[in-house]
Amino acid sequence: MTTKEGRRPAVARTTPRGPARRVVRDQPGRTLPARGRTEVRNALLDAAAALFAARGVAAVSVRDVAAHAGVNHGLVHRHFGSKHALFTAVLDRGAREIASTTPAWPRA
Repeated sequence: MTTKEGRRPAVARTTPRGPARRVVRDQPGRTLPARGRTEVRNALLDAAAALFAARGVAAVSVRDVAAHAGVNHGLVHRHFGSKHALFTAVLDRGAREIASTTPAWPRA
């Protein structure tokens, strides 16, 4: 089917735009998934810290951390390389947070 000018008429697309897990903003209590390198990395660190504290490192899998952060489990490996490296990053971030809130030692 064509128009007089020989072009096809515009057809509205019925496929959803973006990933299937996209969340509507007007629903209370729901947020959009993490986007961008820094946001994903922070979401993974937050999720890992919460799960490691609640269950222990041995009882938490990479897939558990990714599911809790709302991202694909491959992103854990992309950003950290391994579960051990993720655990090390969680400890490093915790140490930096403690150091930033602790007053400097007086020099003797």
